[in-house]
Amino acid sequence: MNSTAEGRNMEYTKSPLELLDELDAFRRGHQDERLHPSDWCMRCMEAIVARACGFGSRADWTGALSAAPSTRYHRDLQNAAASSRF
Repeated sequence: MNSTAEGRNMEYTKSPLELLDELDAFRRGHQDERLHPSDWCMRCMEAIVARACGFGSRADWTGALSAAPSTRYHRDLQNAAASSRF
C-alpha cells in the first residue's frame, strides 16, 4: 500500500489490522488509570497512526496536512480565527 504525502510516495509500515491491534493495546494499557486529558490521548493515537503510515514525526504529518488544500487542517490554518485553536 502506498500513500502520497508532500508529493512523495510513503510506504505503510503496518497493515490496518496491526494498526488497530496497536491502538487497542494502547487503550487497554490505560483503561484502569485515572482519566487522561482527551488532547493527550488523541495525540498518542495520532502518533501511532502517523508512524504506521510512515511519518517520522508530528512535524512531518502536520506539514503534509498544511500543504494539502483538501484537508481541514489546511483550511483552518488559512482562517486566522480558526488558527488560534492550534
